Amino acid sequence: AVIGEWTINAKSGGNFKDVEFSVVGENKELIILTDKTNYDTNELMNIFGSGARSSATVTIKIFDSNEIKIGELNITAKNNGEYSTIWQIPADLENGEYEITTDDGASNTSVKFNIN
Repeated sequence: AVIGEWTINAKSGGNFKDVEFSVVGENKELIILTDKTNYDTNELMNIFGSGARSSATVTIKIFDSNEIKIGELNITAKNNGEYSTIWQIPADLENGEYEITTDDGASNTSVKFNIN
């Protein structure tokens, strides 16, 4: 199956039921995602992922194109390794490419986004 969110829709006569589940794959690779890749200043960004150690503290850092840290968040992963948070992009950031890094104490990964 393709990694992601799936829905099973079962129907029998007038009865029906939807069941949602996540396919995360066999490897427990740390994954970080954002709800989109281009943002405006002062906008809310959804940051989420999977593959973190169970109940680990996940440190999320945001860097500008000069590798200067502009933000840091610490959240706790769920028992299944999933994590999510919201970050408000500061109003004074310049347009350009930025990077988010995630570290659960055992592994790390990153993703880039743009401010227009």
